[in-house]
Amino acid sequence: MQETQAITIRKTLLPISLRWFIYPFVFLFCASVLGYFTYLNQNLAKQIQVNASIQLDLSTNLSQVQQVKVKYLEVLSLIGQIDPNLPGITLSALDITTSQLGEAVLLQDYTQALKILPDLKSITEEILANQTKIATEEVVRLTSVIETNLAEIDLLIGNSLVVTDQQLVQIKDETQPVMDRLELARQCQQVTVDEIRKRKAEVGDAQKQIVIKLGTKRLMMYENGNQVYEMPISAGRPDHATRTGDFAILDKLGTVWGYWQIWLPQWMGIYYAGSSENGIHGLPYDRAGNLFWKDSIGKYHVTYGCVMPNDTDMAKLYNWSEVGIPVTIIN
Repeated sequence: MQETQAITIRKTLLPISLRWFIYPFVFLFCASVLGYFTYLNQNLAKQIQVNASIQLDLSTNLSQVQQVKVKYLEVLSLIGQIDPNLPGITLSALDITTSQLGEAVLLQDYTQALKILPDLKSITEEILANQTKIATEEVVRLTSVIETNLAEIDLLIGNSLVVTDQQLVQIKDETQPVMDRLELARQCQQVTVDEIRKRKAEVGDAQKQIVIKLGTKRLMMYENGNQVYEMPISAGRPDHATRTGDFAILDKLGTVWGYWQIWLPQWMGIYYAGSSENGIHGLPYDRAGNLFWKDSIGKYHVTYGCVMPNDTDMAKLYNWSEVGIPVTIIN
């Protein structure tokens, strides 16, 4: 009987002692599992927040990128209307602002890009307004040249219908786009120049020609294939190089006020550059009478595209030349 009771006591006490031994490990295990899942949940919540933030940033960036794209395309269409060869127009502000925009986009600073774009548009619109003004003045000048040429053609052949009255009306119509009027005026001027040259050849006038060699900085005058005079010149600097090719004297205008804010004596136009002409002229001078580039003749190319002898040679060339005579410019 006592033995049985002892066994019962041992059976009862053994599980209790085991419980006190095992429960701490079970508790620690459960706590670890719970902590792990809590950690996972916290990380998951943080990750969700991060992802949401990233999505918001991406959404914001995509919206700004789209705005930059739309606004830049609008400005780009305006920039495409600018004639970079147009005298009197400086593109430095446009270049600087465009560079700043490119740098902002490269750094993905679209907020800054959106601040720059209105300035870029304003600069472009100002340049275009200036271009329109210059083109309008050029149309008026060309109209006068055309009418003078037509009067000379009347004297030569008694018929000035190489340019119609309707074309003259279109050129003078200020309700039409000025660049269209300018293009038509150029075409009509060239027609009159070609007609004058043709008629003078038919009546047996001396066949004159000007040949300009940029490489040697020389201008030669020819009559009936024979050289009659040669002179040193300066022509367009590297960033405004004088164009090579076959041209003709388009007009003789005496002293003109250039778009570079200088006087150009004994002007003779030879080809179009932007909305104006490049030509041959004597030494430029400012309003105070200061001469420019005198020491460069025959040595350096310093002009903005024109051909420039010294004043003595220019006077000889101007008096000898006629509207319509061919001008060949070679390297």
